[in-house]
Amino acid sequence: MAKPIAGFSLGWIFDTVPDTFYRISRFLWRNGAGAVELCMSLERFRHMVLFWNKELKDSLELFGYFSLHLPDFSWREEDLEVVKYASLFVPAAKAFVVHLDAIEDWDSLNIFNESTLGGKIAVEFPMDRDKKSGRTLEELKKIYDDFPNFGFVLDVQHAYENDASGNLAINAAKLMGSRLRHLHVSGQKQRQEGLSRHSFLYEADNREEILRVLTHPILADVPRISEGEFKTCDPVAVASELACLRS
Repeated sequence: MAKPIAGFSLGWIFDTVPDTFYRISRFLWRNGAGAVELCMSLERFRHMVLFWNKELKDSLELFGYFSLHLPDFSWREEDLEVVKYASLFVPAAKAFVVHLDAIEDWDSLNIFNESTLGGKIAVEFPMDRDKKSGRTLEELKKIYDDFPNFGFVLDVQHAYENDASGNLAINAAKLMGSRLRHLHVSGQKQRQEGLSRHSFLYEADNREEILRVLTHPILADVPRISEGEFKTCDPVAVASELACLRS
């Protein structure tokens, strides 16, 4: 049986590793990653567009699966600028991820349907336990019914925070069905400075619980994106994480 596509979010790398996207993406690709997700702010979009060239485009095309995590929206003028910049990535991106709790007026999501992003929007579910919304199957069903063009991203660690049994994650995946684009995967680990809820899965305290979800037959072919904390570009850590993601 073929292993699912697996790779990494670069959200943490942008902020913790003093290196270029070009170098980091090629490091991950050389070490076996088949997917990458860019976690974007408006400033990052402006930077990427300013330096958009064949080198960057070629870096994205190394991966079989590429997604963009859009910033939280308040629907001000600069948010429309985000939509404009994100549209440049439509040919390459498989999904544009948005947070379920970040939208104050869900009717405003029609802006996506009116843009080139519409068919590739993927709503992340569930939110973490600190959020007031976006954590129940009832909320998921409403988005599923009201926005039939939208896909979904299942965050397995967030699901664990809301229901450690794994039932929420599996039931959400069943509801999402063919509209499930990919998984966000991380774990939690007690560190000296406190509890991390975005650790690499291979070293997580709840690794076995998360793996029981990942190995469920309904998720066998779904691409996986690690949201674990990058501190350095460590080939051993990357290999260990990819092995867990492909379990």
